[in-house]
Amino acid sequence: MLLYKVYRRRGLETIVCVNFFGGANRKNASGYRAGNKYALSLKEVYGKINIMKRVVIVGGGFAGLAAAGILSRRGKKLETVLVDRRHCFNFLPLLPDVLGRGIPAELMAYPFKDICSGLKARFIQDIAHAVSPDGKSLRLGSGLNIDCDYLLLSCGTETDFYGNISLSESTYKLDSVSDALKLRQAIEIGCYDNYLVAGGGYTGIEIASNLSLFLHKKRRRSRIIIVEKSPSILGPLPEWMKAYVTDDLAACGIEVKTGLFIMETRAGRSVLSDGSVFGNSIVVWAAGVKTPDFIDRIPVRRTPQGRLKVDECLRISGRCFAAGDNICFSAGQGCLRMSVQFAITQGESCARNILNDINSLPSIKYRPFDPGYIIPMADDRACGIILGRPVRGILPVFTHYLLCVWRNRGLKNRIRLALLLLKKAVR
Repeated sequence: MLLYKVYRRRGLETIVCVNFFGGANRKNASGYRAGNKYALSLKEVYGKINIMKRVVIVGGGFAGLAAAGILSRRGKKLETVLVDRRHCFNFLPLLPDVLGRGIPAELMAYPFKDICSGLKARFIQDIAHAVSPDGKSLRLGSGLNIDCDYLLLSCGTETDFYGNISLSESTYKLDSVSDALKLRQAIEIGCYDNYLVAGGGYTGIEIASNLSLFLHKKRRRSRIIIVEKSPSILGPLPEWMKAYVTDDLAACGIEVKTGLFIMETRAGRSVLSDGSVFGNSIVVWAAGVKTPDFIDRIPVRRTPQGRLKVDECLRISGRCFAAGDNICFSAGQGCLRMSVQFAITQGESCARNILNDINSLPSIKYRPFDPGYIIPMADDRACGIILGRPVRGILPVFTHYLLCVWRNRGLKNRIRLALLLLKKAVR
């Protein structure tokens, strides 16, 4: 009864704040501190007033933030908790441009604390370590356990070195803004004869073209080689697109070697699978991605790549949902491809289904809309599919950067990015 009186006098928000930010008592089931003698765990609060629900989102990428936005606008009786190992949102589509176009890295990073403050969500910077079998508890790398009513896994993917520790330590990757800065510093300081890019997919081609632009600006003459293990670059994409990109890479002086892979690189010496040796070299690894390690420990169905298999409502099981690059949503004979557009709409769909479940409404099937895709290259040429139509040249380049400005976080970042891109376009 005492809790009820406190609730009536001070409001639910005051009680929960006491529970979260109190003193030394650490015994509540939520994993947060509680010090006031009247403070109860969230499970006890649920039992008495039966309205507060907790949603935990793992991963603050496009999918996670899209879900948090829906929950903040429509979930007035929810506590949303965002967990991410980084302290800032990283705008990944522009990372290769840090190398060639020299776009400042700070325009691609936005603090999660500021984002969550606007969304009225709680942010925890930590690494997800394990999920309970019923999906109602998340264990973090720090040892903290967080109980939840709903769990959304939107942790994306990371570079896959296929268990080769030596390559992971001796090559560069492009998973984050800090990775882009590290690589930019390396090519600024070092003067290499050979720049090897492992992987001939979207990312590898963007990296190679931006390296070419960087070397052109610095008036350096070096070889840039894309090394692709498959018989051709760009995997399952249309042949006309492969031909267009191949011709453009050749025009930029970028070599493409298919059917090969990098076996080792050490002390600036890189060896390919055919025995070719490249001295004074630097290697950027973009030869595949995988899901975070904790995903492998979840007892659910996964693809060989580690992507979580979800149902038509993006549910893994019970009250556990997933969205973004870490999932496999069945589309025809395979998984829906990884893209920013799909990640955003999947995050929004998961949030709506969580709200529907809370309100005892039926779940809504996820129906993806595919606006297309673009492969931008740093020489201001690109190709792709927009609304079902093939496009080439400057139009897809303009479309790509327009979308980047629109989807970036923070009004100041958007304005600065737009002005910078316009300035470079005029030049």
